[in-house]
Amino acid sequence: MNLKSFYLYVMMIIGLLPYQHAYAFSSMMEFENSISDEAGGAYLSSMVDCITLDKAYKDLSDYDNTYIPIILSKQTVQDDSSVKFGMGLAITARVVGYSAALSNPVTTLFALLAMAIEAMVVQDICNNVYIMQPHEWLNIKNKTMQCVQNPVTKKWENGVLNSVTNIDAPFYFTCDPTYDVSLQGNIIPGTSNDVNIGRAYGYMGASSSYCNNSSITPQNFQDMQSHIGQLLLIDTGNSAYRFGHGRTRCDPFADENATLWLKAGEKSTMRSGSIELHAYYTYDTDAGKVRMCVVAPNLLMPIRIGCGSVAPPLEEPDIDPALLRYISGTRCEYFLKGRTDLVGLSKVLTDIDEEGHTGYPIKAFLKSDMHFTSTVVGCIKDILLRVFINPKGIDGTQDKPFFARVQQNMRSIVFAALMLYVSLLGIKIMSVAQQPSRGEYVMYVIKLALVVYF
Repeated sequence: MNLKSFYLYVMMIIGLLPYQHAYAFSSMMEFENSISDEAGGAYLSSMVDCITLDKAYKDLSDYDNTYIPIILSKQTVQDDSSVKFGMGLAITARVVGYSAALSNPVTTLFALLAMAIEAMVVQDICNNVYIMQPHEWLNIKNKTMQCVQNPVTKKWENGVLNSVTNIDAPFYFTCDPTYDVSLQGNIIPGTSNDVNIGRAYGYMGASSSYCNNSSITPQNFQDMQSHIGQLLLIDTGNSAYRFGHGRTRCDPFADENATLWLKAGEKSTMRSGSIELHAYYTYDTDAGKVRMCVVAPNLLMPIRIGCGSVAPPLEEPDIDPALLRYISGTRCEYFLKGRTDLVGLSKVLTDIDEEGHTGYPIKAFLKSDMHFTSTVVGCIKDILLRVFINPKGIDGTQDKPFFARVQQNMRSIVFAALMLYVSLLGIKIMSVAQQPSRGEYVMYVIKLALVVYF
Protein backbone atom coordinates (compact mmCIF):
# COMPACT_ATOMS: atom_id res chain seq x y z
CA MET A 1 0.00 0.00 0.00
CA ASN A 2 1.55 3.33 -1.06
CA LEU A 3 1.33 6.47 1.07
CA LYS A 4 -1.52 7.93 -0.99
CA SER A 5 -3.68 4.79 -0.62
CA PHE A 6 -2.91 4.62 3.09
CA TYR A 7 -3.85 8.28 3.46
CA LEU A 8 -7.19 7.72 1.72
CA TYR A 9 -7.88 4.69 3.93
CA VAL A 10 -7.16 6.67 7.11
CA MET A 11 -9.34 9.55 5.88
CA MET A 12 -12.22 7.10 5.26
CA ILE A 13 -11.94 5.73 8.81
CA ILE A 14 -11.81 9.23 10.29
CA GLY A 15 -14.85 10.20 8.24
CA LEU A 16 -16.80 7.38 9.87
CA LEU A 17 -15.81 8.31 13.42
CA PRO A 18 -18.64 10.76 14.06
CA TYR A 19 -21.10 7.95 13.28
CA GLN A 20 -19.39 5.24 15.32
CA HIS A 21 -19.74 4.90 19.02
CA ALA A 22 -17.68 2.53 21.11
CA TYR A 23 -19.74 0.63 23.64
CA ALA A 24 -18.67 -0.42 27.11
CA PHE A 25 -20.60 -2.08 29.96
CA SER A 26 -23.95 -1.02 31.45
CA SER A 27 -23.85 -3.26 34.53
CA MET A 28 -21.39 -4.89 36.87
CA MET A 29 -22.50 -8.40 35.84
CA GLU A 30 -22.11 -7.55 32.17
CA PHE A 31 -18.58 -6.42 32.96
CA GLU A 32 -17.83 -9.54 35.04
CA ASN A 33 -18.98 -11.83 32.23
CA SER A 34 -16.66 -10.13 29.73
CA ILE A 35 -13.43 -9.14 31.47
CA SER A 36 -11.25 -11.58 33.38
CA ASP A 37 -10.39 -10.98 37.03
CA GLU A 38 -6.87 -12.32 36.46
CA ALA A 39 -3.78 -10.37 35.37
CA GLY A 40 -1.40 -10.89 32.48
CA GLY A 41 -2.39 -12.90 29.44
CA ALA A 42 -5.79 -13.91 30.81
CA TYR A 43 -6.71 -10.25 31.12
CA LEU A 44 -5.45 -9.38 27.63
CA SER A 45 -7.30 -12.29 26.02
CA SER A 46 -10.59 -11.23 27.63
CA MET A 47 -10.43 -7.66 26.30
CA VAL A 48 -13.05 -6.80 23.71
CA ASP A 49 -12.42 -4.84 20.54
CA CYS A 50 -14.35 -1.61 21.01
CA ILE A 51 -13.59 -0.10 17.61
CA THR A 52 -15.18 -2.73 15.40
CA LEU A 53 -18.32 -1.76 13.52
CA ASP A 54 -20.54 -4.06 15.61
CA LYS A 55 -19.80 -1.73 18.53
CA ALA A 56 -20.85 1.37 16.58
CA TYR A 57 -23.74 3.43 17.98
CA LYS A 58 -25.43 6.43 16.40
CA ASP A 59 -26.62 8.80 19.11
CA LEU A 60 -24.74 12.02 18.60
CA SER A 61 -28.07 13.81 18.40
CA ASP A 62 -28.82 12.85 22.02
CA TYR A 63 -25.64 14.27 23.54
CA ASP A 64 -27.26 17.62 24.34
CA ASN A 65 -30.32 16.09 26.02
CA THR A 66 -29.54 17.14 29.57
CA TYR A 67 -32.96 18.20 30.83
CA ILE A 68 -36.03 16.27 31.98
CA PRO A 69 -39.06 18.15 33.36
CA ILE A 70 -40.07 17.14 36.87
CA ILE A 71 -43.78 17.13 35.98
CA LEU A 72 -45.30 16.46 32.57
CA SER A 73 -48.43 18.42 31.81
CA LYS A 74 -50.00 20.41 28.99
CA GLN A 75 -47.98 23.43 30.11
CA THR A 76 -44.61 21.63 30.08
CA VAL A 77 -42.03 23.32 27.86
CA GLN A 78 -38.39 22.60 27.09
CA ASP A 79 -35.97 24.31 29.45
CA ASP A 80 -33.76 26.32 27.09
CA SER A 81 -31.45 27.21 29.98
CA SER A 82 -30.29 23.60 30.38
CA VAL A 83 -26.66 22.80 29.65
CA LYS A 84 -25.85 21.99 26.04
CA PHE A 85 -22.37 20.62 25.48
CA GLY A 86 -22.29 20.83 21.69
CA MET A 87 -20.30 17.60 21.53
CA GLY A 88 -21.27 16.85 17.96
CA LEU A 89 -19.58 20.06 16.84
CA ALA A 90 -16.50 19.28 18.96
CA ILE A 91 -16.16 15.81 17.40
CA THR A 92 -16.50 17.27 13.92
CA ALA A 93 -13.82 19.84 14.71
CA ARG A 94 -11.56 16.99 15.90
CA VAL A 95 -12.00 15.15 12.59
CA VAL A 96 -11.23 18.31 10.64
CA GLY A 97 -8.10 18.85 12.72
CA TYR A 98 -6.80 15.33 12.13
CA SER A 99 -7.62 15.63 8.44
CA ALA A 100 -5.57 18.82 8.19
CA ALA A 101 -2.65 17.21 10.04
CA LEU A 102 -2.71 14.12 7.81
CA SER A 103 -2.76 16.24 4.66
CA ASN A 104 0.60 17.74 5.58
CA PRO A 105 3.57 15.35 5.10
CA VAL A 106 5.41 17.05 7.97
CA THR A 107 2.66 16.42 10.52
CA THR A 108 1.32 13.11 9.15
CA LEU A 109 3.56 10.93 11.34
CA PHE A 110 2.68 12.89 14.48
CA ALA A 111 -1.02 12.71 13.62
CA LEU A 112 -0.88 8.94 13.13
CA LEU A 113 1.02 8.56 16.39
CA ALA A 114 -1.57 10.66 18.24
CA MET A 115 -4.37 8.61 16.70
CA ALA A 116 -2.70 5.36 17.76
CA ILE A 117 -2.36 6.61 21.35
CA GLU A 118 -5.98 7.73 21.43
CA ALA A 119 -7.06 4.36 20.01
CA MET A 120 -5.28 2.69 22.93
CA VAL A 121 -7.07 5.00 25.36
CA VAL A 122 -10.40 4.08 23.73
CA GLN A 123 -9.65 0.40 24.31
CA ASP A 124 -8.48 1.14 27.84
CA ILE A 125 -11.61 3.01 28.90
CA CYS A 126 -13.91 0.58 27.12
CA ASN A 127 -12.46 -2.50 28.86
CA ASN A 128 -11.94 -1.21 32.40
CA VAL A 129 -14.88 1.05 33.19
CA TYR A 130 -18.53 0.19 33.70
CA ILE A 131 -21.81 1.57 35.06
CA MET A 132 -23.12 -0.04 38.25
CA GLN A 133 -26.90 -0.45 38.23
CA PRO A 134 -29.01 0.64 41.24
CA HIS A 135 -30.02 -2.90 42.22
CA GLU A 136 -26.36 -3.96 42.20
CA TRP A 137 -25.46 -0.98 44.36
CA LEU A 138 -28.24 -1.88 46.80
CA ASN A 139 -27.10 -5.51 46.99
CA ILE A 140 -23.54 -4.43 47.73
CA LYS A 141 -24.74 -2.14 50.54
CA ASN A 142 -27.12 -4.80 51.87
CA LYS A 143 -24.42 -7.49 51.66
CA THR A 144 -26.62 -9.61 49.42
CA MET A 145 -24.13 -9.83 46.55
CA GLN A 146 -22.04 -12.94 45.93
CA CYS A 147 -20.56 -13.66 42.53
CA VAL A 148 -20.96 -17.31 41.59
CA GLN A 149 -20.54 -19.00 38.23
CA ASN A 150 -23.54 -20.86 36.91
CA PRO A 151 -22.38 -24.43 36.25
CA VAL A 152 -24.63 -24.74 33.19
CA THR A 153 -24.30 -21.39 31.42
CA LYS A 154 -20.82 -20.64 32.83
CA LYS A 155 -22.06 -17.10 33.42
CA TRP A 156 -21.32 -15.11 36.56
CA GLU A 157 -24.42 -14.15 38.54
CA ASN A 158 -25.55 -13.16 42.02
CA GLY A 159 -25.87 -16.32 44.08
CA VAL A 160 -27.78 -14.77 46.99
CA LEU A 161 -31.47 -15.67 47.13
CA ASN A 162 -34.05 -12.90 47.58
CA SER A 163 -31.56 -10.25 46.51
CA VAL A 164 -32.70 -7.00 44.91
CA THR A 165 -33.34 -7.30 41.18
CA ASN A 166 -33.49 -4.80 38.34
CA ILE A 167 -37.29 -5.00 38.52
CA ASP A 168 -37.24 -4.11 42.23
CA ALA A 169 -34.99 -1.09 41.76
CA PRO A 170 -34.56 -0.07 38.10
CA PHE A 171 -33.38 3.41 39.19
CA TYR A 172 -32.70 5.44 42.32
CA PHE A 173 -35.92 6.69 43.91
CA THR A 174 -37.51 7.78 47.18
CA CYS A 175 -40.55 6.61 49.11
CA ASP A 176 -40.77 9.76 51.23
CA PRO A 177 -43.32 12.22 49.78
CA THR A 178 -41.59 15.12 51.56
CA TYR A 179 -38.09 14.40 50.21
CA ASP A 180 -36.85 16.72 47.46
CA VAL A 181 -33.53 15.80 45.85
CA SER A 182 -33.03 19.41 44.69
CA LEU A 183 -33.02 20.44 48.38
CA GLN A 184 -31.07 17.36 49.47
CA GLY A 185 -33.56 17.23 52.32
CA ASN A 186 -37.20 17.20 53.29
CA ILE A 187 -39.87 19.77 52.45
CA ILE A 188 -41.26 21.37 55.59
CA PRO A 189 -45.08 21.63 55.59
CA GLY A 190 -46.26 25.23 55.74
CA THR A 191 -43.32 26.62 53.75
CA SER A 192 -43.52 28.12 50.28
CA ASN A 193 -42.55 24.89 48.51
CA ASP A 194 -44.89 22.55 50.38
CA VAL A 195 -46.96 22.34 47.17
CA ASN A 196 -44.26 19.92 45.96
CA ILE A 197 -44.97 17.39 48.70
CA GLY A 198 -45.70 14.15 46.87
CA ARG A 199 -44.68 15.78 43.57
CA ALA A 200 -40.90 15.88 43.92
CA TYR A 201 -38.74 14.19 41.29
CA GLY A 202 -38.01 10.54 42.07
CA TYR A 203 -40.95 9.99 44.43
CA MET A 204 -42.51 6.66 43.46
CA GLY A 205 -45.51 6.65 45.83
CA ALA A 206 -45.47 5.24 49.34
CA SER A 207 -48.01 2.58 48.34
CA SER A 208 -46.15 1.49 45.19
CA SER A 209 -44.55 -1.92 44.73
CA TYR A 210 -41.16 -0.20 44.71
CA CYS A 211 -41.62 1.11 48.24
CA ASN A 212 -43.09 -2.11 49.65
CA ASN A 213 -40.24 -4.44 48.81
CA SER A 214 -38.92 -6.51 51.70
CA SER A 215 -35.63 -7.02 49.81
CA ILE A 216 -34.71 -3.36 50.34
CA THR A 217 -33.89 -2.38 53.91
CA PRO A 218 -35.11 0.93 55.39
CA GLN A 219 -31.51 2.16 55.59
CA ASN A 220 -30.99 1.44 51.89
CA PHE A 221 -34.16 3.39 51.09
CA GLN A 222 -32.68 6.27 53.07
CA ASP A 223 -29.25 6.07 51.41
CA MET A 224 -30.72 5.84 47.91
CA GLN A 225 -32.55 9.18 48.08
CA SER A 226 -29.52 11.38 47.53
CA HIS A 227 -28.66 9.60 44.24
CA ILE A 228 -31.95 10.20 42.41
CA GLY A 229 -31.23 11.03 38.76
CA GLN A 230 -27.62 9.83 38.95
CA LEU A 231 -25.44 6.98 37.68
CA LEU A 232 -22.47 5.36 39.40
CA LEU A 233 -19.31 4.81 37.33
CA ILE A 234 -16.68 2.26 38.42
CA ASP A 235 -13.09 2.48 37.12
CA THR A 236 -11.06 -0.68 37.78
CA GLY A 237 -7.79 0.93 36.68
CA ASN A 238 -5.95 1.46 33.41
CA SER A 239 -4.79 -1.41 31.23
CA ALA A 240 -1.15 -1.13 32.33
CA TYR A 241 -2.18 -1.54 35.97
CA ARG A 242 -4.62 -4.35 35.22
CA PHE A 243 -2.00 -6.27 33.23
CA GLY A 244 0.08 -6.54 36.38
CA HIS A 245 -2.70 -6.87 38.96
CA GLY A 246 -5.69 -9.14 39.33
CA ARG A 247 -8.94 -8.03 40.94
CA THR A 248 -11.73 -9.41 43.12
CA ARG A 249 -14.97 -10.10 41.32
CA CYS A 250 -18.05 -8.07 42.29
CA ASP A 251 -16.04 -5.81 44.58
CA PRO A 252 -16.50 -2.36 43.00
CA PHE A 253 -15.51 -0.47 46.14
CA ALA A 254 -12.07 -2.07 46.45
CA ASP A 255 -9.25 0.33 47.29
CA GLU A 256 -7.74 0.12 43.81
CA ASN A 257 -11.02 1.10 42.10
CA ALA A 258 -12.28 4.63 41.55
CA THR A 259 -15.96 5.60 41.81
CA LEU A 260 -17.74 8.59 40.36
CA TRP A 261 -21.38 9.71 40.58
CA LEU A 262 -22.62 11.48 37.44
CA LYS A 263 -25.66 13.61 36.70
CA ALA A 264 -26.92 14.80 33.31
CA GLY A 265 -25.85 18.35 32.51
CA GLU A 266 -22.75 18.29 34.70
CA LYS A 267 -19.22 17.84 33.37
CA SER A 268 -16.99 15.36 35.19
CA THR A 269 -13.54 13.91 34.72
CA MET A 270 -11.74 10.68 35.55
CA ARG A 271 -8.13 9.49 35.58
CA SER A 272 -6.89 12.66 37.30
CA GLY A 273 -8.77 14.88 34.90
CA SER A 274 -7.36 13.36 31.71
CA ILE A 275 -10.69 11.91 30.56
CA GLU A 276 -13.71 14.20 30.28
CA LEU A 277 -17.15 12.69 30.83
CA HIS A 278 -20.64 13.88 29.94
CA ALA A 279 -23.99 12.40 30.92
CA TYR A 280 -27.07 12.81 28.75
CA TYR A 281 -30.63 11.48 28.47
CA THR A 282 -31.99 9.20 25.81
CA TYR A 283 -35.24 7.31 25.38
CA ASP A 284 -35.17 3.55 25.01
CA THR A 285 -38.07 2.90 22.63
CA ASP A 286 -37.86 -0.88 23.06
CA ALA A 287 -38.10 -0.78 26.86
CA GLY A 288 -40.20 2.38 26.99
CA LYS A 289 -37.89 3.94 29.60
CA VAL A 290 -35.91 7.12 30.02
CA ARG A 291 -32.22 6.28 30.29
CA MET A 292 -29.14 8.27 31.15
CA CYS A 293 -25.89 7.44 29.38
CA VAL A 294 -22.29 8.44 30.06
CA VAL A 295 -19.94 9.26 27.21
CA ALA A 296 -16.27 10.19 26.97
CA PRO A 297 -16.49 12.30 23.81
CA ASN A 298 -13.07 13.87 23.47
CA LEU A 299 -11.19 10.82 22.22
CA LEU A 300 -10.47 9.37 18.81
CA MET A 301 -13.90 7.75 19.01
CA PRO A 302 -16.66 8.72 21.46
CA ILE A 303 -16.85 6.02 24.13
CA ARG A 304 -20.27 5.28 25.50
CA ILE A 305 -19.29 3.93 28.89
CA GLY A 306 -22.77 2.70 29.69
CA CYS A 307 -26.37 3.55 30.48
CA GLY A 308 -28.89 3.15 33.25
CA SER A 309 -32.53 3.96 33.83
CA VAL A 310 -33.51 7.09 35.75
CA ALA A 311 -36.74 8.01 37.51
CA PRO A 312 -39.40 9.11 35.02
CA PRO A 313 -41.07 12.51 35.28
CA LEU A 314 -44.32 12.71 37.21
CA GLU A 315 -47.48 13.08 35.16
CA GLU A 316 -49.99 15.71 36.17
CA PRO A 317 -53.51 14.28 35.84
CA ASP A 318 -55.54 15.88 33.08
CA ILE A 319 -58.46 16.76 35.37
CA ASP A 320 -60.36 20.03 35.47
CA PRO A 321 -59.08 22.15 38.40
CA ALA A 322 -62.65 22.90 39.48
CA LEU A 323 -63.35 19.18 39.76
CA LEU A 324 -60.17 18.68 41.79
CA ARG A 325 -61.34 21.37 44.20
CA TYR A 326 -64.77 19.76 44.42
CA ILE A 327 -63.44 16.30 45.40
CA SER A 328 -60.94 17.83 47.81
CA GLY A 329 -61.50 16.39 51.26
CA THR A 330 -63.27 13.26 50.00
CA ARG A 331 -61.95 9.75 49.61
CA CYS A 332 -62.02 10.26 45.84
CA GLU A 333 -58.65 11.98 46.27
CA TYR A 334 -57.09 8.59 47.00
CA PHE A 335 -57.38 7.74 43.30
CA LEU A 336 -54.84 10.51 42.65
CA LYS A 337 -52.59 10.31 45.71
CA GLY A 338 -52.97 6.70 46.88
CA ARG A 339 -54.22 5.55 50.26
CA THR A 340 -52.23 8.01 52.34
CA ASP A 341 -54.44 7.26 55.35
CA LEU A 342 -53.53 3.57 55.38
CA VAL A 343 -49.89 4.28 54.63
CA GLY A 344 -49.80 6.64 57.60
CA LEU A 345 -51.37 3.96 59.80
CA SER A 346 -48.76 1.42 58.70
CA LYS A 347 -45.99 3.78 59.78
CA VAL A 348 -47.26 4.10 63.37
CA LEU A 349 -47.77 0.35 63.84
CA THR A 350 -44.91 -1.45 65.56
CA ASP A 351 -42.94 -4.16 63.78
CA ILE A 352 -43.54 -6.56 66.68
CA ASP A 353 -46.54 -6.45 69.01
CA GLU A 354 -46.57 -7.04 72.77
CA GLU A 355 -46.98 -10.79 72.30
CA GLY A 356 -44.03 -11.03 69.93
CA HIS A 357 -46.05 -11.38 66.72
CA THR A 358 -44.62 -9.73 63.63
CA GLY A 359 -46.59 -6.84 62.25
CA TYR A 360 -44.93 -6.83 58.84
CA PRO A 361 -47.76 -8.63 56.91
CA ILE A 362 -50.31 -6.10 58.20
CA LYS A 363 -48.01 -3.15 57.52
CA ALA A 364 -47.31 -4.46 54.02
CA PHE A 365 -51.02 -4.94 53.34
CA LEU A 366 -51.85 -1.42 54.51
CA LYS A 367 -49.23 0.01 52.14
CA SER A 368 -50.25 -2.16 49.19
CA ASP A 369 -52.67 -1.39 46.34
CA MET A 370 -55.21 -3.99 47.50
CA HIS A 371 -57.80 -1.43 48.59
CA PHE A 372 -59.64 -0.62 45.38
CA THR A 373 -63.14 -1.70 46.49
CA SER A 374 -63.05 0.19 49.77
CA THR A 375 -61.74 3.28 47.97
CA VAL A 376 -64.59 3.16 45.42
CA VAL A 377 -67.24 2.69 48.13
CA GLY A 378 -65.74 5.49 50.23
CA CYS A 379 -65.62 7.84 47.24
CA ILE A 380 -69.27 7.19 46.35
CA LYS A 381 -70.36 7.67 49.98
CA ASP A 382 -68.47 10.96 50.35
CA ILE A 383 -69.85 12.29 47.06
CA LEU A 384 -73.43 11.40 48.08
CA LEU A 385 -72.94 13.16 51.43
CA ARG A 386 -71.49 16.18 49.66
CA VAL A 387 -74.34 16.35 47.15
CA PHE A 388 -77.35 15.63 49.38
CA ILE A 389 -76.41 16.31 53.02
CA ASN A 390 -73.52 18.74 53.26
CA PRO A 391 -73.20 20.21 49.77
CA LYS A 392 -70.24 22.11 48.44
CA GLY A 393 -70.26 24.22 45.32
CA ILE A 394 -67.92 23.56 42.40
CA ASP A 395 -66.10 26.75 43.40
CA GLY A 396 -65.46 25.32 46.86
CA THR A 397 -68.05 27.45 48.70
CA GLN A 398 -70.80 26.02 50.88
CA ASP A 399 -74.12 25.45 49.09
CA LYS A 400 -77.71 24.48 49.95
CA PRO A 401 -78.57 20.76 50.25
CA PHE A 402 -79.77 19.02 47.12
CA PHE A 403 -83.39 18.62 48.22
CA ALA A 404 -83.52 22.23 49.45
CA ARG A 405 -82.43 23.37 45.99
CA VAL A 406 -85.03 21.09 44.36
CA GLN A 407 -87.69 22.49 46.67
CA GLN A 408 -86.69 26.07 45.89
CA ASN A 409 -86.63 25.50 42.14
CA MET A 410 -90.00 23.71 42.23
CA ARG A 411 -91.72 26.42 44.26
CA SER A 412 -92.67 28.59 41.28
CA ILE A 413 -93.94 25.56 39.36
CA VAL A 414 -96.09 24.45 42.30
CA PHE A 415 -97.57 27.95 42.75
CA ALA A 416 -98.42 28.11 39.08
CA ALA A 417 -100.14 24.72 39.34
CA LEU A 418 -102.05 25.91 42.42
CA MET A 419 -103.26 29.03 40.60
CA LEU A 420 -104.43 26.87 37.72
CA TYR A 421 -106.12 24.49 40.16
CA VAL A 422 -107.97 27.32 41.98
CA SER A 423 -109.10 28.83 38.66
CA LEU A 424 -110.43 25.52 37.34
CA LEU A 425 -112.08 24.79 40.70
CA GLY A 426 -113.86 28.17 40.65
CA ILE A 427 -115.11 27.58 37.11
CA LYS A 428 -116.39 24.18 38.16
CA ILE A 429 -118.27 25.57 41.19
CA MET A 430 -119.89 28.33 39.17
CA SER A 431 -120.91 26.05 36.32
CA VAL A 432 -122.70 23.33 38.30
CA ALA A 433 -126.39 23.64 39.17
CA GLN A 434 -126.06 22.43 42.75
CA GLN A 435 -123.58 24.24 45.00
CA PRO A 436 -121.01 22.14 46.94
CA SER A 437 -121.71 21.43 50.59
CA ARG A 438 -119.87 23.13 53.44
CA GLY A 439 -117.81 19.94 54.00
CA GLU A 440 -116.57 19.98 50.40
CA TYR A 441 -115.52 23.65 50.77
CA VAL A 442 -113.56 22.75 53.89
CA MET A 443 -111.78 19.88 52.07
CA TYR A 444 -110.85 22.22 49.18
CA VAL A 445 -109.30 24.68 51.66
CA ILE A 446 -107.42 21.94 53.58
CA LYS A 447 -105.96 20.49 50.36
CA LEU A 448 -104.83 23.90 49.21
CA ALA A 449 -103.28 24.74 52.59
CA LEU A 450 -101.37 21.44 52.78
CA VAL A 451 -99.93 21.88 49.30
CA VAL A 452 -98.85 25.46 50.05
CA TYR A 453 -97.31 24.44 53.38
CA PHE A 454 -95.28 21.51 52.12
